Amino acid sequence: MARPAAHPVQALYARAMAAHRAGQLRDALNLYTQIILQRPQTAEAHFQIGRIHVGQGDETKAFAAFQRALELKPAEIAIAQDIAKGLGLEALGRASAALPVAQAAELGLSLQKAVAPALAEVVLRTASDRGSRNAALGLARLLLQTCRAGEAAKLYKKHKPRGGPEELQAAEAYAASGDLKAALRLARAASEGANAVPAALQHAAILSRYGGGDEARAVLDRATLRHAKAADLYVARGQMASSEGDQAAAEADFDRALALDPGHGEAFRALSAARRITGEDDLPA
Repeated sequence: MARPAAHPVQALYARAMAAHRAGQLRDALNLYTQIILQRPQTAEAHFQIGRIHVGQGDETKAFAAFQRALELKPAEIAIAQDIAKGLGLEALGRASAALPVAQAAELGLSLQKAVAPALAEVVLRTASDRGSRNAALGLARLLLQTCRAGEAAKLYKKHKPRGGPEELQAAEAYAASGDLKAALRLARAASEGANAVPAALQHAAILSRYGGGDEARAVLDRATLRHAKAADLYVARGQMASSEGDQAAAEADFDRALALDPGHGEAFRALSAARRITGEDDLPA
């Protein structure tokens, strides 16, 4: 049986790519343009035209082609990456500014997940300046991850945290920027909600980091009473006890964590370390 004929646009694209790879750029441009004439919404053709113009040094035409590709596929991070690579971060900011703000915010968050912090920051900052709360909070997380807690804290203060995860992130930013009072207030508030266990862990960590060891232990003691099956709480309390030299209390907490969650790697490693300190090395099988 004869193989079905390729769709005309697919055939054009195959010829365009072959010409492109062979360095026959005039032919490739002509073929990509034919594709666009037949199917104007073909983002890939606009994208490839942009790449050719970058190679030829025509930044104006390259930007126009890339911008159209991004408008057609706003979630495509490869387009954003090529804009930044070929034309610079400022061009990426301008291209993202032409998108609807919700789409720009989503692109920035996708770049953040793809571990492209410089690109993500440009897009998120642009969308944040246009009023996107999602972009502002994404930018705050990125700033915190890149050791700019002061800037992150300002964004959290402007866009009030809503719910446990946002409260915990804001608490970390406030603590790292020196606003311990605000950090503890948010951590305490989060501990009353659905994220009570992570909130208690963060509350205790902030207190411990800034010299409130007794208060930190009290937070974990209360949390283990309220959430007796949360292995992470026992691990945190055990680590605190171990750092203070109380290996017996530490081992008891690590044992409790492993009883609740036998696959808890952190508890297993912590118990191993505690038993090496006390001269014991027998661990549960």
